[in-house]
Amino acid sequence: MQTNGATSVWNVERTRFFPDKGIAKATLLTSLREKYGKETVAWIVTGTPTTDDSKVTALVWLFDEQGRPGPLPSSMRIENCPSGSNLAESSLPAYVVRNWCHTSFIAVLAQFSTSMTPELYDRMTVTMVNLPFGLRAGDATENWKKEIAEGAHKRDLEKGKQQEKPKL
Repeated sequence: MQTNGATSVWNVERTRFFPDKGIAKATLLTSLREKYGKETVAWIVTGTPTTDDSKVTALVWLFDEQGRPGPLPSSMRIENCPSGSNLAESSLPAYVVRNWCHTSFIAVLAQFSTSMTPELYDRMTVTMVNLPFGLRAGDATENWKKEIAEGAHKRDLEKGKQQEKPKL
């Protein structure tokens, strides 16, 4: 998103393919846990938690705005939070009630594709998203556009006032 010459990045996604037949599940999961810490939740499929590393297809880490591990919401299913590309760049319309996703969803999501050999992953997609920041940036962009439009409207009115009286 670009506003007034500044760029706001609130979503980054990277896909990594592992050569040959893939990378050992245990190796990749250990590496991610060393980098990001213990995950908030591990999934077999989106929304189905697991503690069995051999079945993991996704890991999710939640953070607060200071980068510390964030709490798992008790009443909100985080798999329903948009992870970036399916969220419009502009702010949410006023009639949309902002929920936990919109106020607190700051996460790293790692999704895996199992290779032909079940003990290996052949692909990983990591998405980093800060939905509250993205929405604040969208709100700021929306306000900036409104200010520009209001300024243009005022200039048009002033021009109209400066015109000579028509001869009737």
